[in-house]
This record gives sequence, C-alpha cells and structure tokens, in this order.
Amino acid sequence: MNTSIIENLMYNQLFLAANYDLIISIAPNKDIKTRLHNFSADCKNNATFLDHFYQEINNTSFYPLLQKPVFHGNFKESLLWILNYIENSYRMFHINGYKKTYSEKEAKLLNYIAGNLNNHCIGVTQMLLTKNC
Repeated sequence: MNTSIIENLMYNQLFLAANYDLIISIAPNKDIKTRLHNFSADCKNNATFLDHFYQEINNTSFYPLLQKPVFHGNFKESLLWILNYIENSYRMFHINGYKKTYSEKEAKLLNYIAGNLNNHCIGVTQMLLTKNC
C-alpha cells in the first residue's frame, strides 16, 4: 500500500470514530451508548492496525488533523448519516482489499476492516429499526 492510501483509510476510520463519539452524547439509553462506544473503539483499533503499515513505510506514525464532527440533525438523522458514511467506507475498504497490488497481509487487514464495517452497518440499522431511537 502506498502512503496516501493508508493516510486516507486511517483518516476515514478516525473520522468515523469521532462521529460515533459525538452522537454518544445524544444517544437515548445506556445500551445504545455502549454499542456506539464499542463501534468507535473498533474504528480506532482499525486505524492503529493501518498505522503499523504506515510505520513500515515511513518509520513514523501518522496523526491526521480531523475535520470537526457535527450533528446531522437529531439522533435518528445522525445515525442515518453515519450509516451512509459506513456504507462508503465499507466500499472503499472492500474494493482495496481485492487489488492484486497489495500483499496478502495488507489484503487480509483491509478485508477484516471491511467486515468490521459491515457489522457496524448491521448494528446501526438495528438501532434505527427498533423503537430505541
């Protein structure tokens, strides 16, 4: 993987984590707050895994300056925005996971993160479909 792709993927995960952290403050109950916190932690761990590849190339870590996350309406509207962001993120990781230019180790990580994002999508959809929001 080249540096710019890793930076983009790391930014994507850290920005998603920041948005999860923001909407935790307006989550309607403790169970949903816990689930959102776990999703945020997954994204931060994904960024850490990607940083290992970045360090192999550059001998330093990457610390992106993130755009400030904002609310996208009420809790339900914010979840819908996150669902759309997850979908775009999933597509980016899934497509890159099958490029022949990446090593097997890199492809496995990208596919692992894509699977993680798929689980987030299912979890957020479940939150939206229940009467908890």
